Amino acid sequence: MYPPLKLFTDADSTLMQELEVTLLRQAQAIHIIERARVTDQSHRVSDENWERIKARANCAGMTISAYLEDSALAVDPGRPAITLALTHDDQQVLLMLVESIHAQHYQNRGEDPSIRDKIHNSTSFLARQKMKDMIRDGHSEELHTTLALMLGKDEAARIVKALVV
Repeated sequence: MYPPLKLFTDADSTLMQELEVTLLRQAQAIHIIERARVTDQSHRVSDENWERIKARANCAGMTISAYLEDSALAVDPGRPAITLALTHDDQQVLLMLVESIHAQHYQNRGEDPSIRDKIHNSTSFLARQKMKDMIRDGHSEELHTTLALMLGKDEAARIVKALVV
């Protein structure tokens, strides 16, 4: 199948010759195994989602096939998919707001205390919304556990109780 490789020139060394043959067989076996793994598949996807997949693969520096394979195998079927707290559009709006705050802060050279208040209020709002979503989706216990680790059991119970009302 492959022409014999001459890795070693010492004809008297039986060990070197055996190693050469072993390496050649391993290389042939790896080539055969790699070729056996490839299979062609086709899938239907909307044009919009296809463009998103291509963009994500490009951002990851991967081929579309490699990206799809890695993405599919990264999901644990026994575990529900993680939902984002914000949609893609909401994330874009938030990014624009943060960039605006950064620009204002830079222009004022950090002398405007209202910037800190805006950041605090924005992050508080996002956290409150995420916690309400968790309660709505039946993850109250998970929320309570997370808050208890950060703030203590009493404060966690107080926050969850206030959000339920």
